Amino acid sequence: MEQNRARTYSRAKVKLAVLSLVLELLVTALLALSPAGLALSRVATGLSTNAYVQFLAFVLLYGLVVAVPTTPVSFLSGYVLEHRYGLSNQNLLQWLGRQLKALAISSLVGLPLGLLFYACLRGFGFWWWIPVGLAFFAVSVALAQIAPVLILPLFYKFKPLEQPELKQRLDALFRKVGLQLEGLYEFDMSRETQKANAALTGLGKTRRILLGDTLLNSLNQDEIEAVVAHELGHHVRRHIWKTLVLGFLVELGGLGLAAAGHRAWVNAHGLDGLWDLRGLSFLFFLLVVYGQLVGPLLSAVSRKHEREADLFAFEATGHPNAFATALRKLQSQNLEDPDPPRWVIWLFHDHPPISERVRAAESFAHRLEHERSVKSEMLEPI
Repeated sequence: MEQNRARTYSRAKVKLAVLSLVLELLVTALLALSPAGLALSRVATGLSTNAYVQFLAFVLLYGLVVAVPTTPVSFLSGYVLEHRYGLSNQNLLQWLGRQLKALAISSLVGLPLGLLFYACLRGFGFWWWIPVGLAFFAVSVALAQIAPVLILPLFYKFKPLEQPELKQRLDALFRKVGLQLEGLYEFDMSRETQKANAALTGLGKTRRILLGDTLLNSLNQDEIEAVVAHELGHHVRRHIWKTLVLGFLVELGGLGLAAAGHRAWVNAHGLDGLWDLRGLSFLFFLLVVYGQLVGPLLSAVSRKHEREADLFAFEATGHPNAFATALRKLQSQNLEDPDPPRWVIWLFHDHPPISERVRAAESFAHRLEHERSVKSEMLEPI
């Protein structure tokens, strides 16, 4: 019964996610390939004689047009569906406040990046994508470092883990793998949701493991240790840096391909130059298409990292069965489909399915038990 409910919820989320992708692709295609994009550029150029003000006006108008069909889908997925299945603890004002806060942060980061992008488009010609890619990478690294101390506290309250017995146990785990226990925090995830989660975030001195209070209240100490070991595996395997570097290379490649397509479009339509607002809708469309094409590839790499972190947790704790029971509890609590269709995994999942991870944990436990049995037989007197 519970698994049927999880599958129904997950399928509804997938349908809305597919709808959002399709709508974004259709709207950006419409703006790129019809007079609609030209109309936006005419409105923007009529608002000011300053090229950068015109650009910002165009981006604002473009974003509003794209948001018109996609925002209702986000509301259905992020608010209506969560309440229908009893997962959300937010009222409507709280949910809207969170969305506005996220939009404000995105705008604060995106505004200077957007201006830099347009300056490079005007100043570097076809090669604008190289400095833009480098700038995006630098900002990604900076955001990864400051997120735990400046951004995430805007949404949650964090405090050091206060359970002495659990902390002592986790300290032993950290020493076992040659690390000191530092940066282990719990946060009030329950202020927003019934779901439970844990994460590794930050870089260098800001790197820390975050445990939701919903997770701490749902799992026993064996299971919490297994989850922390999984997050520790991400640190040991340097997954954050690998993700940042891979993201940079993929992004740079996408910018280069989009730049080539954009230049051909500008030349074919006799526009004034790469900076001409009339050609930006086509550039944005190319970037959206590229993002949708490479998204599944990046998710596949993420799933590989998760498997590596799982294996690290099995080896570090020696209790893979505890990890399996933790996954089952989290699957039930988060209403996650334990075995979704392969196309859903490919398109949307950055973690392997719960069923696959549980099988891996049980297989490791079986192998571990077999090895212990063989060693025990070898030690028996003849």
